[in-house]
Amino acid sequence: MQDLANYILAIEGRTSSAELLESVQVHTTDDEGLWQYHFADGAIIEKQQELEQEPNRSNIGELCEDNWTRYRVLKGNDISPKQKAFSNLCQRAFWLKMRQACQKPA
Repeated sequence: MQDLANYILAIEGRTSSAELLESVQVHTTDDEGLWQYHFADGAIIEKQQELEQEPNRSNIGELCEDNWTRYRVLKGNDISPKQKAFSNLCQRAFWLKMRQACQKPA
């Protein structure tokens, strides 16, 4: 079973065992975007996000402001969980950190 966290890490440009082949912007409105990410193993992950200003050095103290993001597995039967939503960047960072820690061999 593959962990959805591996795919999210690849989508975010971080070190991951999942190999990202391409990303496709499916739809964008003034306040929301929808993308599909295609991986070497055939998996397709959808990312839906409220389009907020990404954090930079000037607003680093505001990292935990609302920034809703949902990841959903469109193709890939061996990926779990099938969907994960976050209400802010801190929540996403914490979840990814915990999933990585659980995957490391003891």
